[in-house]
Parts: sequence; structure tokens; C-alpha cells
Amino acid sequence: MTPDKIAIGGAQFGLDYGINNTTGIVKDARQLLRHAYISGIRTLDTAKLYGSSESAIGNAIEPFHSNPFDIVTKLPPIPDGTGDIKEWVENQARDSIRKLGCHQLYALLLHRPNQLSDKKIGQCLYEALNALVDSGLVKKIGISVYNPAELEILERFKLLNIVQLPINTFDRRFLDSGSITSLAERKIEIHARSIFLQGLLLMSKSDLPPYFHQWLSILDAWHNFLRSNDLTPIEGCISFIKQVPHLDKVVIGIDSLDNLVGILNAVESTKTASINILDLPSSSNEKLIAPSNWKFS
Repeated sequence: MTPDKIAIGGAQFGLDYGINNTTGIVKDARQLLRHAYISGIRTLDTAKLYGSSESAIGNAIEPFHSNPFDIVTKLPPIPDGTGDIKEWVENQARDSIRKLGCHQLYALLLHRPNQLSDKKIGQCLYEALNALVDSGLVKKIGISVYNPAELEILERFKLLNIVQLPINTFDRRFLDSGSITSLAERKIEIHARSIFLQGLLLMSKSDLPPYFHQWLSILDAWHNFLRSNDLTPIEGCISFIKQVPHLDKVVIGIDSLDNLVGILNAVESTKTASINILDLPSSSNEKLIAPSNWKFS
């Protein structure tokens, strides 16, 4: 794995995002992205739903002579009562391009792919996305998914050519189901996200919210593994993702320059090459592996 395989996740550029985030929104996005570029990173990932992320990224890269990054962003759900879907989609894309300061989006993904299953809007939405490719505003179109079942939509909409999916040492559903291999065989570009499980895998046991105490056995196994192999949590997560085949990009949330440096050091490290992290326990319990299901009250 090399730095050019990293895509910097933009959620922290616009939101106080992540269970382990103690610094809030990224403070110096310009310095962070400059260091990322110098280090060989060429891809950014953001979304309309990430607060002011698109504008923050656009402002950060403005001093560059030209936009040096491939940028992936995601459409929000289509509001109820939207009349002309094609016009709405184009306006959303153009608004993202304006905020990001680029001439073309590398990819535009659906944040909620189930919209394509809607009998009223699915086909119109698909045609609108393809029109953006034909116009040159967008290079690739695809979906951001949450479970393997959502990949079935690709059978109907053949021109979708990029998928973003969650994977980490606890959540191996897309790996164990063969979905990743299947996507690769179909020449669909694969972007992995949630490799730190929104920060849970980076937290010490003493800092865990009570909600996670019901999974102490799997969390203990994780921390025992790190100790026995003299790995930091970041190194452990990177070690896992290095062993997953067919990934084109790995989306990693960054909250500070120090955080970026630590991740790059882990990516370039060779000390984990002989570790079979696939022997670690995993879980199919979506109350643990799907952050949208976490409950802290």
C-alpha cells in the first residue's frame, strides 16, 4: 500500500465527526492538504451531507495553481416534491464543483443508493447521473453502500462504475461474502471506508462509552493483538486493510496534521508484513459494526 492509494475523508472538514475525535473540525485544512499532496495523496472524499466540508476543501486548495486532487462527493437524498430530477441533480453537481473549486468531479456517488429502487425516481436519477458524465462535469458515477445487499442495484444500473463500502477488522461482510472479489471482476472501482470503525478501533478500553461494554470480548481480543504485536491502533488497522485485495482507494478520516503523519508512517511501515490479522475475530452484529445504530442515551 502506497500513499497514492489513500483518499482523505472530508467529514472532519465540515463536521465534528467520529467517536474518537477530540479536536473537532479540522483547524488548518490548507496545511493538511498541502502535506497530503507532497506525500503523494491525490484523492479527496467528501459529501453534501458533511456540513461545510466542500467549501472548506475548496478554500484550502484555492492557493494551489490548479486543483491537484481527484475529488469524490456524494448527493444528498432527493427532497420530496422535487419536480425536474435531472435539473436538481445537475444543480447539485455544479454547486459542489463551485464550492470545491474544480472543473470536474472525479466521481459523484449516491449517499442513499436505495433511491434507485424507487419506481418514481430511480430511472430518472440514473439518467441524470449519466447525463453529467456525458457533459464532462463528472468522470464516474456510483454508490456508497452500507451492506452487501445494496450491491444488487448494480445488476440493473450497469453504468455505475464505482462503489464505496465499509470494511475493517470487525466488519468483514463485503470480504467474507465475496462481494469485493465480484466487484473487482466486473471492473468496478472499489473505495474502502470506515477502516477505523469511526474511531472505535483507535480508542483505549478505559475510554469506551458504556454502550460498547457488551462487546468487551471482541474489543479485548483486538487490544491484546495490538499489545502482543507491538502495534499502535492505527498500525493495526492499516495492517488489516493492507491485506484486503482489490481495493483501489482507502478513505481515511484525518483530523490534524499529526494524525496524517501517523497514518502515513503506518502505511509505509514494513514491520507488520508477517502478521495475519485475518485471524482476529469479526462480527456481523450491526449494532456494533454500523455506527448509525450506536446508541449512547
